[in-house]
Amino acid sequence: MSFINHPSYYGLINELDEQDERIHKYIDMYNTQGFEPTECWNLDNTIAKFITPRLKYLKEHKCGYPGNLTENEWDDIMDKMIYAFENYKIGHIEEENEKKIDEGVFLFAKWFRNLWD
Repeated sequence: MSFINHPSYYGLINELDEQDERIHKYIDMYNTQGFEPTECWNLDNTIAKFITPRLKYLKEHKCGYPGNLTENEWDDIMDKMIYAFENYKIGHIEEENEKKIDEGVFLFAKWFRNLWD
């Protein structure tokens, strides 16, 4: 059964047992404050799911890039950030993939203040 069916919902309510007493409370919290506790159970995954489509949009529709970079350098950085969040998963990650994810997350933090359109 789907309790919350919204494209911008990132929580785990839909994975709870239908008889779980927390469901109605969590739905009320989602409707009043825009999020609910299950979104924080794996906040790293919630953030990755949230940021990926927004980074893709920003890359596609950018109106500029940091002044100390070329457009190609910025596109490369954006691609690495997108890769990191798109491929992020809790659990076992291959070493090569983990390095790429770490690099993309590092670049996200480094260039965070430049993520605007």
